[in-house]
Amino acid sequence: MLEIDLKVEEIKKKEKKKDVSMFKVLKLNAPEWYFILIGCLASIISGAVQPAFSIVFSKAIAIFSECDVKKQEQSIILYSILFIVFGVATFISNLLQNSMFGISGENLTKRLRSKGFKTMLKQDIAWFDNQENSVGILCTKLAVEAAAVQGAAGIRIGALLMNLGNLGIGLVLALVYGWAIALTILAFVPFMIVGGVLQTKMLTGFSGKDKEVLQDAGKISIEAISNIRTVAILNKEYHFWNLYSKKLDVPYKAAIRSSNISAFMLGFTSSITFYAMAAAFALGAYLVENNLFGMTFENIMLVFSCIIFGAQSVGQASSLMPDYAKAKTAVNSMFELFERQTKVNNYESTNGITIEDKDFKTDISLESVEFCYPSRPDAKILKGLDLKVKEGQRVAFVGSSGCGKSTVTQLLERFYDPDNGTIKLNDINLNDYNLHWLRSKFGIVSQEPILFDMSIHENIAY
Repeated sequence: MLEIDLKVEEIKKKEKKKDVSMFKVLKLNAPEWYFILIGCLASIISGAVQPAFSIVFSKAIAIFSECDVKKQEQSIILYSILFIVFGVATFISNLLQNSMFGISGENLTKRLRSKGFKTMLKQDIAWFDNQENSVGILCTKLAVEAAAVQGAAGIRIGALLMNLGNLGIGLVLALVYGWAIALTILAFVPFMIVGGVLQTKMLTGFSGKDKEVLQDAGKISIEAISNIRTVAILNKEYHFWNLYSKKLDVPYKAAIRSSNISAFMLGFTSSITFYAMAAAFALGAYLVENNLFGMTFENIMLVFSCIIFGAQSVGQASSLMPDYAKAKTAVNSMFELFERQTKVNNYESTNGITIEDKDFKTDISLESVEFCYPSRPDAKILKGLDLKVKEGQRVAFVGSSGCGKSTVTQLLERFYDPDNGTIKLNDINLNDYNLHWLRSKFGIVSQEPILFDMSIHENIAY
């Protein structure tokens, strides 16, 4: 049964995982809703400034054709004051946008790291036996992936809203003042969208591969440094440096490929803007020459200003694609950890039996216990083990390495549960006890004791 379960799990891993909805990420950011709300409003205002500037800019240029010098002077003073107002509005809106989203984004990263570490502590010991969950990989997940999530949240939301506000309001104004030219330019928008979507899809694939390799590299570096004395005495410094360098070659080559793709797609979407302008200029000149649809020089300048700033916002949105691709990969990885169900929750233990010390007896019995480690399903360690240990009795397990001496101790502590058979303490199944209470009744000195970064007194007390 265990082998079948492992095979099923491997098949599930190979299957393409569904992308996590970004609404789940925003839900984690819910406590900072007021920061996000202020940031969103500031972003929309910042985006609206550009189309408003386009109206004033077109009128400011047109005023130079005015023959009345006094009227021209008054208009120039008015437009100059409006430009100053736009500058102040841009300063305040950008300040609020970046600060509000910066605060909410950092809180999200902190929350993801805290929740990620708490989820790791909840996992059963078998989960840590898996090579995919080594110390280096888990540390990399907390340090890098939690921070990468901001690529799809925080300041990125502000930039997206600002660009949408810029493009949306600009298009509305363009359609009002020169619908024929605006529709001509809109015909080129699908090409920009397709380029952006393709860029995201390709970069997401590269980002997923980079994550796996960088986790392996982190594992090598952490294990080599934490065991530096062993590495030094065996003269293996060059060996581990070589291993680490080879791992770094993979993300380096992937980064070169992704940067080339990103550059090509960004160049493609940016060049479409100029093709659209060429078509719009030709059409605008034709409309003015033939006096069609009431098109004037001022209207053409207004439409072009709106479209140019809108096109720039599309280019800025495209430049955010690499960060968004990395963020999506990180989000999927973090939520895969959050949503994992564990058989033995090491962190929380609210259910189960607890017994007063005066009524507690330490009679231990193992009945037909069979067990193999999940990481080594083909090697059965215990095969129908029967054992009884009475209270006060001293027992020593003697045997060759791998025969199950430490395994029995780990089963008693419920680091693992047996595949078959039962383990009883005081004639009660071990699984029925409160896990934290049960482990508090054991005193153990392991084969490889680990000292915490505390005083000797604190280590002994622990």
